[in-house]
Amino acid sequence: MASNYEFTPEQEMQMARLARMLRITGIAFISMAIVEESLAFTKAYSVNQLNISIDWMEFGFESISAVLYAFIGITLWRVARSFALLATTEGHDIPHLMDAVKKLIFAKQKQAVLLFLIALHSLAYLYRMINAFL
Repeated sequence: MASNYEFTPEQEMQMARLARMLRITGIAFISMAIVEESLAFTKAYSVNQLNISIDWMEFGFESISAVLYAFIGITLWRVARSFALLATTEGHDIPHLMDAVKKLIFAKQKQAVLLFLIALHSLAYLYRMINAFL
């Protein structure tokens, strides 16, 4: 009877593969966040004849997308951990699957909202650049 609630080895391999891909995607988003934060600091940092200054408003504005990317990456990392449990545990596959699916749905909802915010942020940045040139 318990075999009805356990995944086959092939299915567990698929779950492990999905967990790896989610983990890689999470790492990619976290890496993007680090690059974005470095760029934000570089844009806000200025040196004028031994006078070092940081424009904190510019830094804050530029850091928004980095924070959003990091949030998406961390969320994907957590979802990956839930799917990895499916491949490594026995006897609780259905509860682990439902937990992983709930986390995945929640993560995808957050990603949609966050990517929309990133798009708005990019439009605001484009607007600022166009106004700077005019």
